[in-house]
Amino acid sequence: MPKRRARRSLPTPVDTEVEAYGFIRDQLREMGWNIKNPSRSGEGQVWTQNQCLSCEPIKTALGTTRPENIVKLSESLLWVIEAKRDRKALDKAVREATDDYAAPIISGGALARIIHAVAIVRQLREVLAG
Repeated sequence: MPKRRARRSLPTPVDTEVEAYGFIRDQLREMGWNIKNPSRSGEGQVWTQNQCLSCEPIKTALGTTRPENIVKLSESLLWVIEAKRDRKALDKAVREATDDYAAPIISGGALARIIHAVAIVRQLREVLAG
């Protein structure tokens, strides 16, 4: 009789920031934003991850770091969106959106103002709806 292999239990899946990308883009689209890359489409308003590095002033300011999304509200106003996988990291997300992304762009002088927002994967519907 052949030996039965012991079943290996798989780790419990967890939500990740990456899972928020599609959801954030869907919500932005539903809110009326054009989710095309502004560097490739004159009508586009949303950079996702590395796409923002194709905008030279943003690339110069951020180097190789980047938030989940940057929404181009106008030529001088951006909305930085940083996602974290759970509510416990909310303070960290706000700090990163403000200090790591918005502040360097503002200090680079390329853009007049930055608005920051935070997207939480599990509570994302509440954040965007509320």
